[in-house]
Parts: sequence; C-alpha cells; structure tokens
Amino acid sequence: MSDNTPQMIQITQHGESVLLSVSAGQLTALRTIDAFGDALSAAVSTRSESRFVIDFVGVTFMVTPAVNALLKASKQLKQRNGRLIICGLNRNIDHVFKLMKLDRVLTIAPDAETALQQLETE
Repeated sequence: MSDNTPQMIQITQHGESVLLSVSAGQLTALRTIDAFGDALSAAVSTRSESRFVIDFVGVTFMVTPAVNALLKASKQLKQRNGRLIICGLNRNIDHVFKLMKLDRVLTIAPDAETALQQLETE
C-alpha cells in the first residue's frame, strides 16, 4: 500500500491485474469520499497495470460522489485501453446500480475471484 492510500483501501497485485479492496463501511461522508476518490485516482494513474478490480465487500452504503469517482477511474482506464470491474456490492447497492443503469457502464462481478478470472481470460 502506498503512502497516499488511506487505510480504507488495500492494494493487492494479482498477476497483470490489481485488486483494490475497499473497507470503508459507508462511503457517505465528504471526507471519506474525497479520500476514496483520491486514492482510486492515484492507484489508476501511478500504476503501470491497466486492469483493476475494485472489491466493495466492506462497503454497506455509498452516495453519488463515490459513484462519480468510480466512473472517473473507469474513464481513465479506458483511455489507456484498460479495464475496471467492480464487485462485492451488497444487495442494496447492486439494486441501486441497476436502477441507475450503471451496470451498462460499469462491469459488475459478484466477487473478486470471478472478476479476476474475467480479466485473466481477456
């Protein structure tokens, strides 16, 4: 984990892919969202890998600015011909993502293992 990555995110290398495990509980407070967005942006822009999985298994609730950080990271990776898969969404967050049709913009997998396997086969 780099010095500018808050404790809420653990970074693990998996072959050619990077797993970011988010353990923030709730991504609702502006300070927490800013830290999440900054850490995500830093990981995507400073690492040479272009395939990322973000595991939200430790997140129970998130608000729109946190989703915006995901969309920004996805755009950054697409500009580098990279890929972002999110996973570990609880039932409520997954439902909201589908209502907002974010599942058409972001690739969603049920868990980190499935997401990493998906990236390995591409």
